[in-house]
Amino acid sequence: MRKLFHIIQNRREVIFCICLAGLAIFLSTYKLTETPPIWYDEGIIMQPAISLAKNGIMNVQLAPDEHISSYFISTGFPVIYPISVAFKVFGSGMLQARSVMVVYLLAFIIFFYILGKSMFSSRQAFYATFLLISFAPLYGNGKAVLGEVPGLFWLVFALYCLHRIEDEKGGLLYYLLGGLAVGLCIVTKPLYLLLLPALGLAIMLERKYLILRRNFAIGAFIVFLIPLLIWMYTQFQGSVSVTAVLGYYVNPYNVYTISILYQNFLRFFTEASPAYFFTLFIVWTVAIGIRFLEKRHTTAVEIAAYFFTLLIVLAYLRTAGWYRYFFPAEVVTLLFIPISLEDITAFLRKNIALFDKLSIIKSTPMVILVCLVLIHFYQLFFSSWVAQYYDSTITSELSAYVSNFNPKQSIFIYDSPELVPFLPTTNFYQYLELDPTFTIGAKQLVTLAAGIPDSVVVKRDVWEKNMQQLQHYAVNSTFNRYILLKRK
Repeated sequence: MRKLFHIIQNRREVIFCICLAGLAIFLSTYKLTETPPIWYDEGIIMQPAISLAKNGIMNVQLAPDEHISSYFISTGFPVIYPISVAFKVFGSGMLQARSVMVVYLLAFIIFFYILGKSMFSSRQAFYATFLLISFAPLYGNGKAVLGEVPGLFWLVFALYCLHRIEDEKGGLLYYLLGGLAVGLCIVTKPLYLLLLPALGLAIMLERKYLILRRNFAIGAFIVFLIPLLIWMYTQFQGSVSVTAVLGYYVNPYNVYTISILYQNFLRFFTEASPAYFFTLFIVWTVAIGIRFLEKRHTTAVEIAAYFFTLLIVLAYLRTAGWYRYFFPAEVVTLLFIPISLEDITAFLRKNIALFDKLSIIKSTPMVILVCLVLIHFYQLFFSSWVAQYYDSTITSELSAYVSNFNPKQSIFIYDSPELVPFLPTTNFYQYLELDPTFTIGAKQLVTLAAGIPDSVVVKRDVWEKNMQQLQHYAVNSTFNRYILLKRK
């Protein structure tokens, strides 16, 4: 009878996993090139991938005869190299680039489930993964060519290795894989540098329970350094110091003011998305506090994940306030919500007689999780950023429009890097204004003043602000939010 029960249980788990996988594949690939629409950062990240596929070097073109390293791009070779391979094999295009992102996205979902199951149970892993795949920002950030979700994949892989080491079921292989995963996580996007202090705190706090083998740890550290060395070689190419770039990463928007910190802090109480994340984080914090009061053990994996999330929140306060900057923390938090709700419910039933008598309290975690999933799906299908573009054809129309440019004529792309991957020529100039204090290709503006490029593509609002600078050019045509100018 017990064997039959396990067979039924295993089959049910397989059915649930198949359903989750099918749903994840559908949501990850639906209108892949159109939703979300291509945007600024994607255009920047795709450029070194195109250059690598065509010329064998990871750089960015500023003029027909001038290229610079991709030091200013905060997404590293673990994203750019696979996209370059896709471009080399299948040709350059939005579909090819985002297909690589889908692979990362699905791999992340798989390891998210595996980590949850290995730490908790199949049921709790299923609930957490359901929360994840119904979460709209996962697709807004995961389908686009960005470093957040690939970084999350390497993060959960590293945490899984730590879990195996903590359970003393992982030998040298998991030390080496864990070190490699941490290194790849960090170089995928420097935001994940915060994983290092989080891991350090977890190891220090769990030193009584976490038995580390010295020789294995040294091997893990050596393997950890390999991605960093590759990153420095591919990303910088001797053009700028790593120290200067890391200084830019620490404060990319020059917003270290009390007012900005206070404004971003208020977002957690006044805006829906930050408030939702902050609420989940508080639930997780309360559950950890309950375990501490009850003198129950919290694993090194959860401690590392918690401190990583906390550090992301603190780092978010000094940014321009875009929700993408706390997205990794939000996703990590989802993994621990099912177990946290169960811990809180069990604590209430144990310590408050009224709660113990109410039978409905037993079902409270499941009710809350179902409500959260329904809210997630509603946002995903009706009110999210990706939902706004389910009927869009902007990317395909933009590609067709730009590909019709005369390849024999030079063109200046004015702060619109998302257009560069569609250009039919390398005879172009480029200027990027990453923020008001950090520009790339500023000296190319001299060519505009001299009327050298045959045409210019510029956004409408930028054209209105820079008419004097573009006095040698007149409007030829418009498309979407772009204006094509031709030399007079």
